[in-house]
Amino acid sequence: NIKSDYSRLQSTIEVGLAAAKTKPELAAQLVAAGKAIPLGQAPLSFQGRALLAALEARIGRSTVAANLADQVVEVALAYGKNGMGNELGTVASLLAKGSASLALRALKQVVVEPKQEYQRISAYTRVINELVKHDLPGAQQVMEELGKLGNEQAEWGFSQAALPIIKALGKTDWKAALVLARRVDENYRAQVLLTVAPFAPKDEILPLLREAVSVGPNHPLNSNTALLSAARIAAGIDAAASREMLERVHNNLESLMNGDAMSLNWRTQTGTQMIAAYAVALSHSDPLQSRLLIEEEWAFAGSQTSEQYGPNRQSVLAIAMSAIDPERALELSWQIESRNPHAVTTDLSPQFDAQRQIARFLLMPSRPLNEVLEGF
Repeated sequence: NIKSDYSRLQSTIEVGLAAAKTKPELAAQLVAAGKAIPLGQAPLSFQGRALLAALEARIGRSTVAANLADQVVEVALAYGKNGMGNELGTVASLLAKGSASLALRALKQVVVEPKQEYQRISAYTRVINELVKHDLPGAQQVMEELGKLGNEQAEWGFSQAALPIIKALGKTDWKAALVLARRVDENYRAQVLLTVAPFAPKDEILPLLREAVSVGPNHPLNSNTALLSAARIAAGIDAAASREMLERVHNNLESLMNGDAMSLNWRTQTGTQMIAAYAVALSHSDPLQSRLLIEEEWAFAGSQTSEQYGPNRQSVLAIAMSAIDPERALELSWQIESRNPHAVTTDLSPQFDAQRQIARFLLMPSRPLNEVLEGF
């Protein structure tokens, strides 16, 4: 009943991928059904063939899959040379639904200008995120290839690629996850160490948290995110250590808000989000101070609505308030503009986003609100 040919093919292949391990005969039937669907014009045509190659690989037809993948890569390369855009990253992530070896056939063909190296890094991280769902060794193999690129952006990409792998490894072998985390460049290591910590034995968690907040750039702007995450994890293990980390956040915020021009620029960009996250972390031990922080920043953010991201800053604060007073959080949300008139696009509603996140928190109060704020 799906009208779009590509969407129908995509749905068919996704069902086949889910069935490949336990019901290979059904998956093989779905490959045949997928091949009967018209693929239309590029780039959807070769993206569709990449999906077919992935399913062929998952049902054990590796030679057929490899041949089809090579055809797809060749067509995608020609498409890019004709000035139609670089589609190899997308092709690689689709082939990764099948196997690491298929994805690498596309990744090794990705050529970008030096100023667009981030596109290559993004392609690798997308592939790894796809592989980790069904092939952890394959994801690790691609991550090693990413590490060989040997540039600053690759170091950042390696840290991002390590996160989903660490989450998967940590469930069965937290020490292997820790070894991987310590391979990440120290500028990005805090985040991955914090990802390992919850998997470690209880007596190992606090030392890991202290290690995480001691690495990387020492500017308050860089350390606060790590400190907030560490304090949240430490709260269930050592309340005094958690308070100590929150005190460091407090001191960092004061120096940023009363500092130089760079700090003032921070205040009008990411500062509100950081203050909101700190207020949430503080809400259990000092709800009155937490409320005061949010209300004061609300007044500041409200005076900035002429800037592009003014309403978005207000949204973050309304979400933070839901940890203390849900009724007040909803009251604040109704004061946010339903559409940001200064945004480049008009399809995002800061008001709706705030109300959606508030409702999500109220329905799932066990989920740390800081995770919502960090991903906002």
